[in-house]
Amino acid sequence: MSLCNYTAFDRIIYLTKPLLKNKLKEGANLLQDNSLCDLLDFCTENGCFSKEQAAIVEAFIMVFEDLDGTYWENHPENYTRLLDEIGLTRDIVYLCTAYDDAVQEAKRLPDDKLEEGRELLESGLDRMEGLNYLLTFCGENGCIDESHEYNVYSLADEFEGIDHSCKDMRELSYAGFLEAVGIIDANNVHDGEGS
Repeated sequence: MSLCNYTAFDRIIYLTKPLLKNKLKEGANLLQDNSLCDLLDFCTENGCFSKEQAAIVEAFIMVFEDLDGTYWENHPENYTRLLDEIGLTRDIVYLCTAYDDAVQEAKRLPDDKLEEGRELLESGLDRMEGLNYLLTFCGENGCIDESHEYNVYSLADEFEGIDHSCKDMRELSYAGFLEAVGIIDANNVHDGEGS
């Protein structure tokens, strides 16, 4: 690795623009399911850096790839630097992963409890308070365990600034949870402004 290329890598990382907050969840999902190239393409599409800069970043992160392209190894320090600069810190990735686990394990509220759940969601002074009421209600009805209640609330709290401007509940950062417990679905969407 020459000093010139290393300096180019450092400069690109230094100039890298972070992902917008509403793209972090999608970026965290890419980390779990896709390759470095997919992540770099996502970053390029979202204005973190140019395609040319992405090629340099890739060269300094990917240290080994087999001929089939089915196995690769990343330089851990450089990879971590990239993730931190684009906003996919360890905490954000953990939060998104824990939220996804909560959604996968959540159970639908019984049909006779759905309306009460919707009312609780809408009864808070703001969306976060309404969500807290709903999470407690879902926990009491066996739809979600306590640790997952915390994970859903933490994710919503992290993305509250973005969620505040959402008019449609399907756009909320925690819409997957609302769908999993039956509060929203393709046939029955409730606005639930609450604020």
